[in-house]
Amino acid sequence: MKKFVLLSAVAAAVGSLTVVATGAIAGPAAPAAPALVIESLDGPVTSKEISSFVDHMKAVQPPTNNIGNAMVYGAGGRNLEALGQMYEVSGKTEILDQKIKYADTFLAGRNNPQSGRVLWTGKRELAWPNKETSAPDATYSGTENGDVIAHIAYAAKTILQKKSLWDTKVPFGDPHGYGATYLARAKTYVKELDRTIDTFLAPHFVKSGSNRFYFPDTDAWSKIGPRYERSRGKPVPWNQQAMLGGGFQRLAECHQLLGDDPARVSRYDAIVKANIDWFLSDVKEKTVNGQRVYDWGYSLGRTSEDVGHGAYDMLGLYRAFTRNAYQVPKDKVQTFARTLNRVIYLGSNQFAKRVDGTGGTQNHMLGEWLGLASVDGGVYKNVAAADVASGRPKSTPALHAAIVWVKDARHKGTFPK
Repeated sequence: MKKFVLLSAVAAAVGSLTVVATGAIAGPAAPAAPALVIESLDGPVTSKEISSFVDHMKAVQPPTNNIGNAMVYGAGGRNLEALGQMYEVSGKTEILDQKIKYADTFLAGRNNPQSGRVLWTGKRELAWPNKETSAPDATYSGTENGDVIAHIAYAAKTILQKKSLWDTKVPFGDPHGYGATYLARAKTYVKELDRTIDTFLAPHFVKSGSNRFYFPDTDAWSKIGPRYERSRGKPVPWNQQAMLGGGFQRLAECHQLLGDDPARVSRYDAIVKANIDWFLSDVKEKTVNGQRVYDWGYSLGRTSEDVGHGAYDMLGLYRAFTRNAYQVPKDKVQTFARTLNRVIYLGSNQFAKRVDGTGGTQNHMLGEWLGLASVDGGVYKNVAAADVASGRPKSTPALHAAIVWVKDARHKGTFPK
């Protein structure tokens, strides 16, 4: 998973900006979705910004399988996250319902334990295979499953935070038998995602005694292919740790909201904390113009990470920062923000391609970096201005949601300006 596509961070402009998103999905081509609209970088979110998102998502369908990581960092996974952010901004139940449709489809697309694919463990694991059945490594499935879990659990968490909806029936029905009411649906998601963690992710990717994420140290793992032999028993790279950690964290949050399994909450939290602490202990501190900044790499002990993978590192960092159980120091998050503003950002709407300021330049950044805007308004200003100036002709719902979500937080005062 060293190479993957990440989406652009934000798009906005002085005045009114129309952003056309592709809405790419698996399967037959979908009709062109209506344009997404962002009317300004600052001020309150507008009705047009919300309605354009609603209209766009009506024309975009979720993928029915995870081939090519469509349910991870592909359009499907990112669309589900976008729906969550836009529901947080708007409170519109129709956006939540679309989010539930995505979560239903994702869960239904999981490997069937009776008739599904036999994976590298020799079992039909409750996972989301991301390889074509004809691929040499078709039996592979691994760390990316944490991100699928995080996406589905986001839908459950959103429902559990809205008690007034719990006993209401989901208006589009229950096509997969996951529960007629919003609460029943959320409980099914949590129960099934716990099963994937209990039977697949925790036994094979969480090292006993340390709670840290490692690749399996087994012959079965090595036999998938040469790249798996090379990773055998080694620490999981930081971007993939963010994927795994997201799944454990969001399920811990769901169980806390349900109040049904405090032991599981503690266990999941201990795993996430062990790994975010591990990541923070591996970053290298530097001084640039008298200010503290960081350098880090793709995996343990390395430096000069590229800003694409680094974006997922920042996603994991931001999520962990929002949960008190992990005690991520604010000054560390601010130092990452300072690294973006002082080292990666080169001025004149240009960014380095690596986190140490090297590797060439690019004229945009990616949306996962925007979590750092929660502690430093300069992150938003630099990234937004550069993305607008880049003239990138297309976008996605995730891009629209990222800018609107941050814009809303800044207007409400929960993010600094």
